[in-house]
Amino acid sequence: METFVTLKVSIVLHPIMTELTDTGIRIRDKAAVLFFQYGLKSVSMDDIANQLGMSKKTIYQYYEDKDRLVEAVVAHIIGHNQEVCNVSRCTAKNAIDEIFIEMEQVLEMFRSMNPSLLFDMQKYYPQAYQLFLAHKNNYLFGVIKENLEKGIREGLYRKEMNVEVLTRFRLDSMLLPFHPDFQSKINVGLAELEEIITYHFLFGLVSEKGYQLTLKYLKERKKKQQMTKKYALLFLIFLSGISASYAQELHQLSSKQAVDYAMTNSVAVKNALLDVKIQKETNREFTANALPQISGSASLNYFPNIAVQSFPNFIAASTYGVLVSEGVKDGNGNTIVAPSDFGVVQAQFGTKFTSNAGLDFSQLLFDGQVFVGLQARSAALDFANKQKEVTAEQIKVNVLKIYYLLVVGHKQIGTIDANIERFDKLLTETSEIYKNGFAEKLDVDKVSVQLNNLRTEKIKAENQLKSGYAGLKFLINMPQKDSLVLTDSLDENQLKADVLNKETNYKDHKRYQLLEVGKQLSEYNVRRYKLSFLPSLALYGNLYTTAQRSEFNFFNKGPWFVSSLVGVKLSVPIFDGFAKSARVSRAKLELQQTNNNLEQLKASIDNDVEQANLNLTSSLLTIDNQKKNMVLAENVFNTTKLKYEQGLGSNQEIYNAQTELKVAQTNYYSALYDAIIAKIDFLQATGKL
Repeated sequence: METFVTLKVSIVLHPIMTELTDTGIRIRDKAAVLFFQYGLKSVSMDDIANQLGMSKKTIYQYYEDKDRLVEAVVAHIIGHNQEVCNVSRCTAKNAIDEIFIEMEQVLEMFRSMNPSLLFDMQKYYPQAYQLFLAHKNNYLFGVIKENLEKGIREGLYRKEMNVEVLTRFRLDSMLLPFHPDFQSKINVGLAELEEIITYHFLFGLVSEKGYQLTLKYLKERKKKQQMTKKYALLFLIFLSGISASYAQELHQLSSKQAVDYAMTNSVAVKNALLDVKIQKETNREFTANALPQISGSASLNYFPNIAVQSFPNFIAASTYGVLVSEGVKDGNGNTIVAPSDFGVVQAQFGTKFTSNAGLDFSQLLFDGQVFVGLQARSAALDFANKQKEVTAEQIKVNVLKIYYLLVVGHKQIGTIDANIERFDKLLTETSEIYKNGFAEKLDVDKVSVQLNNLRTEKIKAENQLKSGYAGLKFLINMPQKDSLVLTDSLDENQLKADVLNKETNYKDHKRYQLLEVGKQLSEYNVRRYKLSFLPSLALYGNLYTTAQRSEFNFFNKGPWFVSSLVGVKLSVPIFDGFAKSARVSRAKLELQQTNNNLEQLKASIDNDVEQANLNLTSSLLTIDNQKKNMVLAENVFNTTKLKYEQGLGSNQEIYNAQTELKVAQTNYYSALYDAIIAKIDFLQATGKL
């Protein structure tokens, strides 16, 4: 109904809409696909030529330059979508149905649209943007207004609303998803955002009757989506079975989304999360020391040969003892006297089979080290969490630096494309001058050399970008086979924001938080070793039942003998060679080291803030100077080229001007990236990243 996708225009289109041949249409349609996927600025004429498998010279036969091609694409989309929208307006059952039908058309196109498309058009292709503005302010305004009036007549919209104001409001709100500042603050795609805005707008319009009808359409739409997802899933399952090895995904990520992706998929972050879980299990293991310990055991023993034991002959000794005490005489009439050595007796004790079963129990009642360990569990878990946060912060820093390096790289390639386009035109003009006898063949060759050098420079820059994309994918643990599209643009005003705000709170820094928890653990360590001087107290006990058999018949009737024990054990440390004292001293020294590290970290943070602020301020000043220098160099080149065309300058002056322009451009983009690095370092140094 309203938006760049349901385009219809009631204006006289640009002369580019004259009759096109099949080749011209093919060029226009391929350009439209690339523009939608990557944005207008990022796609060069070389890219389009490569995709089509034709030379740029062929493209220029149909479109004078890229500006004309962009205008042709915009005009075609406007005309095509005008037809689609007119059909939906005719087939819609009512005003609300019209909104739902056209919303589906909008969302379908938004899902494949680069968020920077409209911004690029406004900034770099003003004539094409004027086509869109004319479409918006004329046709879209009329469509929206007619829909509101139709809804009021049908009793579906509230009668008291101001149609003119709401029409203007809708015109502005429908472009909100394309606003760079708005995009950078939310994590929602174009299609989803447009859907949300449309729903809010619609629910603000409807009457009670319209509200019920809207709910009905919503229910039908949800049901249709569920069916679509179901069949899509079945298709994907089938497809994965025959072509899993070729599967790849397209990821369109803002810088925030890239960081979120890394936080979910990065191996370093995953391992840090596992460290937290490991610490939780370690805490559980330590807690077990303070809980009752119960174990059970059972045994069955068989003695093929019962052990023989030797012992003093107590039987003979007892017998002689009685005889002597009674004064018994032997057969000769002599009183019996006990011998001095009765010898030993060998005998087997026990049975062939024995069995026992029972329980052992112990409970720690007091141990200073264990109780301090229980108190330290929370700090130990917090330490693992802080380590995870430090790891995540470093991953975030690295992701942002590489992300914006690639963004700058794209801008630089755009500049190289502009240089190529300049020399492409210069080559055409110089060739014409040569044909007319006003230039030498050497002049044409020199321009060709410069043009080839620029194309080689672009290839090198594109290869560096590919390498950078591979590095970013590796960092965030994205499969290399997947496609990655960066949706954020670079705004110099964002770099300049909060430059003077150097205030920092040490407690906002992840590293400082980690050291503070480390200090807390060191304090627990000192307490633990001090309490090791105290006695420990434990309760223990057991309960056993035992049986002995001459034959294996434990499951028949027979006696089982029960024994039990309950006791308390007090262990008092008396002397251990001063080991405990040494441990306490060592723990105190380690605590002192931690305190020193905290003070050093404070000084390091102060230094980092100051250095980062100086670097950022210097980089921003350099950006401003290099940007002015680049504009001046471009003006010099254009003026020199104009003088050459008028016969007032030499070809060498053009080459010198081009060299100076390239140096200025290189310095600008180098300064731009330095400023990005400095801004990220500044935010990290101040604890605001």
